[in-house]
Amino acid sequence: MNTQDQEDQHMLSQYSNTGDQLWLARLFYKYEHLIYGICLKYTSDPDWSKDLKSQIYEKLVTKVKDLESTQFKNWLYTLSKNLCLDELRKEKRKVSALDKFREYQLYINPVVDFGEEERLIIKQDEEHIALLMEDAEKLLSKQQRICMKLFYYNRISYLQIGKETGMNIAQIKSHLQNGKRKMKNFVVQQLKNHA
Repeated sequence: MNTQDQEDQHMLSQYSNTGDQLWLARLFYKYEHLIYGICLKYTSDPDWSKDLKSQIYEKLVTKVKDLESTQFKNWLYTLSKNLCLDELRKEKRKVSALDKFREYQLYINPVVDFGEEERLIIKQDEEHIALLMEDAEKLLSKQQRICMKLFYYNRISYLQIGKETGMNIAQIKSHLQNGKRKMKNFVVQQLKNHA
C-alpha cells in the first residue's frame, strides 16, 4: 500500500472510529478537484458539476461505511462516475418523457393541456390555432425562442442545448417554462376575446 493509500485509510479509520465527519470532509477535500473534473467531463456544465459534487459527498457519507477497498481514490472515482452517469440517464429520461408527452403541445398538437381553457381550444380550428401560435411566438425573447425551437422542434436535450447556446440547465428550463407560459397565456386570452 502506497503512502497516499495509507493516508486515506487512516482518515477513513478515524471517521469509522469517531463518526466525526471532519475526517471524511478532509478526505473529500483532498480529491475534490478530481471529483469536479469527473463531473465536468460527463456534464460539460460547471454549475451542474458543482451540484453533482455535493451529491457525491452525500453519497460518500452513506457508502463509505461499506467500503472494503484499500484504494479509496479508485473507489471514489467509480462512485463519482456512476453518479454522473445515473444523473445523465435521469435527465435523458426526463427529456424523452417530456417529448413524448407533449409532442410540442404548442406547435404540433392544437389541444394544449391548459386545463379548463382546453375546451376553448378544442372549439377552434387548427388553422386558427396555428396563426395564434405564430403570433404568440413573436412575444418570446430570443433565448426563449431558441430553447423552444431546439427542445421541441429539434428534440435536443437540455445538455445539448447548453452546449450549443452556452446556457446552463437552469436557464434552459426557465426559458422553456416561461416561454411556454407566455405563449399559453396569449393564446388563451385571444381565444377568450373571440369566444
